[in-house]
Amino acid sequence: MPTPKKKTQAASKSPKASHDDSPKEKSRGKAAAQNDEPKEPPKPPRKEIDPDLLEAIKTELLKKKNELGTNVNSELDDMREAAEGHHLADMDDLGGDAHDEETQYKIMEIESAELDQIDAALERIKAGNFGYCEVCEKPISPERLRALPFANLCIACKRLQENAEE
Repeated sequence: MPTPKKKTQAASKSPKASHDDSPKEKSRGKAAAQNDEPKEPPKPPRKEIDPDLLEAIKTELLKKKNELGTNVNSELDDMREAAEGHHLADMDDLGGDAHDEETQYKIMEIESAELDQIDAALERIKAGNFGYCEVCEKPISPERLRALPFANLCIACKRLQENAEE
């Protein structure tokens, strides 16, 4: 009868996974890795903005955008015409005109910035995140949205921003 062979060290290693690779250890490793990562608390679902209010605001934004665009174009045309109509004999009038032009530029700058804010608000409507503060992500009050339809900050965050600028 043949004698049984002794197990060699190489033969003693079975195709089984080593202790470190056991399913229990793998799951412990995953759980440990997951516990090490900071977990964000689940965000409460956003309550949807009233569809009628959203539609009214969108209509108001589009109307205001059209008005501002018309104003800016009209002011640009007026400025071009005024610049073309000057003669050297009108040098005394140029000082007053320069002041008027500076005022027109400032108004156009303000209107252009408002147009940018309106465009951003229309993009937020399209993206589905209109009516929420861009800082704290809380809903902006309907009263604030009616008063300032392109508002992107709630009152509390806007106050904080203004105080930081002072």
